[in-house]
Amino acid sequence: MKHIIRMTGPALALLALAACSGSAQRASGSATRMPDAASRLHVAGVAEAAGQMDVAMAMYSATAQAEPDNAQAQATYADANMRAGNLAGAHAILAAALARHADDIALLRTAGRLSLVEGRASEALSIFRRRSVAKPNDSQALDGQGLAQDMLGAHQEAQRAYSLALAADPDNVAASNNLAMSLLLSGHAAEAAARLDELRRRPDAPQRVQINFALAEGVAGKCDAAQALLGGQSSSAQIDSVLTELRLPAGSP
Repeated sequence: MKHIIRMTGPALALLALAACSGSAQRASGSATRMPDAASRLHVAGVAEAAGQMDVAMAMYSATAQAEPDNAQAQATYADANMRAGNLAGAHAILAAALARHADDIALLRTAGRLSLVEGRASEALSIFRRRSVAKPNDSQALDGQGLAQDMLGAHQEAQRAYSLALAADPDNVAASNNLAMSLLLSGHAAEAAARLDELRRRPDAPQRVQINFALAEGVAGKCDAAQALLGGQSSSAQIDSVLTELRLPAGSP
């Protein structure tokens, strides 16, 4: 993939910071050297967060190509391709990297997420189980297993996986959110809403938790409350449409 780098203000600032870092090393008497992979990936992440995706992708690519045996660099580059919508590119990166590091937990996490994105739930479940073997009690692997099992309709098994993830890491917001949504999918709207109501009050809770809480309220038949929570962004008809997709009648318990 070719990336055209446009040197806008934020991009130039990032490069200036990297240059300043290198200058400081030389001034202190250190030998001149290229930044290590972790430093380059960090700067790429800052560029992406600043909206400079072309700069970030160029840096991710250069780091991955320079260090083909660095599993973390390959996983990060594959993740970036997924975020950019280049699923074929992510596949190619992961296939090559997993051939070298079949049990690397970072690569398995990304491969599992890619399978979920593409709707291959059984494959994702197998991958996340492999990660659990490589790293027992890993909350991310358990959360991934739960997502795959929810996609397969095995909600009770999914809820057990999320609960194990939370036992391993009580602060895992994603697992807490996913447990609540699994409860919602299995017809336990009141319990789901209670969990989401508590979760949405955490300072680190993402916006989707508020949206999911509104959805749970709508499933419980509180469509007016759901609209108020969403700030009027969704009409009653839109909420009813979502409930239909969930195959849950409005007001179901």
